[in-house]
Amino acid sequence: MTARSIWIVSCYNENVRTITYRSCVDPISYHIAWSLSSRCREITSLEIAPSYSCCSSNIFTDEVIRLISWCFPNLQALSYGGSNTSSSGLLAVALNCGRLRVLEIVRSSEIDLETATTISHYGFKNLHTFMLNRTPIKVESLQTLTKSLSNLKRFQISISANDFLPKPGMSTLQNSRSILHKVPKRYLKLVAQLQEFSSQNPEVVSIMLI
Repeated sequence: MTARSIWIVSCYNENVRTITYRSCVDPISYHIAWSLSSRCREITSLEIAPSYSCCSSNIFTDEVIRLISWCFPNLQALSYGGSNTSSSGLLAVALNCGRLRVLEIVRSSEIDLETATTISHYGFKNLHTFMLNRTPIKVESLQTLTKSLSNLKRFQISISANDFLPKPGMSTLQNSRSILHKVPKRYLKLVAQLQEFSSQNPEVVSIMLI
């Protein structure tokens, strides 16, 4: 299945409300997103993050995210990500998708304190579930978001040592005790900080090592 299937859906079913599309070869491009947004304005759920192994993830960028945020103000659930998405796309979602209740970000850039402060001040007032899947976040940013987003009920963070290794293609952290010597100190420090914060807020925050 390719992104052309999304274009076909937009041509023949303008009343579609939910779309789930994850591809390892053909993520949604700006032109496909434009076609979808020009015809299917009532979509409330989009799950369109590129697959982990996607060889063309550079197609899915902040420009695609900004377009989606402008054209789908009624979105209640959104999953997006990729190596070419950043705080710029996240800010657009926060500003333009006021009804969003569930947000998943997959393999995007790190959420720093400035970004967390801005998005919690200007948006996400209805957000109750926030999932970061292999998207790093500073502990200070996590503290800001959990404190400022009053309706937040669940904050799930999935983190992998592979994302901190200098060379691609190394084995996934499946047994942390046996490969600690390969794991960067930054990763170990971050995991320790996140786990400590999670233990203090177990009703909201959960940490998964993958």
